[in-house]
Amino acid sequence: MRKRGWQNASLFLYRKNARIEFHNFFRYNFLILEEELEEKMKVLLINGSRRDNACTFTGLSIVAKALNENGIETEIFNVGNRVHNGQIEDVLKEAAEKIKDSDGIVVGSPVYYASPSGELVYFLDRFFGRCVDA
Repeated sequence: MRKRGWQNASLFLYRKNARIEFHNFFRYNFLILEEELEEKMKVLLINGSRRDNACTFTGLSIVAKALNENGIETEIFNVGNRVHNGQIEDVLKEAAEKIKDSDGIVVGSPVYYASPSGELVYFLDRFFGRCVDA
């Protein structure tokens, strides 16, 4: 039987006086805060799946729950379905505004043939291209 991906994923977020680590957050949730946060932190979780409430959303929800339990505000932003439906310009504008207000970003994607979804890759290419041009 084939195992699903993301079994041993880790996430590191850095902020002025804090280092936050997640380890194996899809199997067991535990979080290490090395120092106390001075102000409330906000993390944007980007869902690159075409299906808004599928496995990738579930994984991002687990991360969001662990962050929320430790006083970090989160928001899940669904990109994949909207990019697939041709709304790339609207998604880019929204993402730019949300990222400006965020201290950290978590990107989630289903894995197809050892790579992220095409919608997510397209979004990231266009987004980074827009950032370089600005």
